[in-house]
Amino acid sequence: MRRFVDSRLLPMPEHIDDFIQVQNAPDTMSFLELRAYVARLRDGGHRVTRYLVQLYSKLSFPLVHVIMALVAIPFALVSPRSGGRAMGIGVAIVIAAGYWVVHSVAIAFAQADLLPAALAAWTADIVFAGIGTALFLSART
Repeated sequence: MRRFVDSRLLPMPEHIDDFIQVQNAPDTMSFLELRAYVARLRDGGHRVTRYLVQLYSKLSFPLVHVIMALVAIPFALVSPRSGGRAMGIGVAIVIAAGYWVVHSVAIAFAQADLLPAALAAWTADIVFAGIGTALFLSART
């Protein structure tokens, strides 16, 4: 009987500390911590698409400030008499909401395996950088 049980033992890459240790939520991890976590999950044979999206988002999302400035500059060059401050504030809110919607939809597509993780994380940046560049180049100075 002992020989039968020994032949059924399988090596496991996990250690007991992996089960005891409390894991931080991926949203609160730094880029390096999340990258190590993704590598550990991938080595364990788990699906890591959701975490890869968060990992790439940690790189792409901080650029939103630069991109929003690029989009906003052409509106700042418009004559103040043409629309007023209320119009400028309204446009800024619409642009920010549009960015957030595009970013959220792309992330949801990636988590559903409809888009690659890297592309989804950078989609909003690419779209709004293109819009900002087109507006900037067509602005009258």
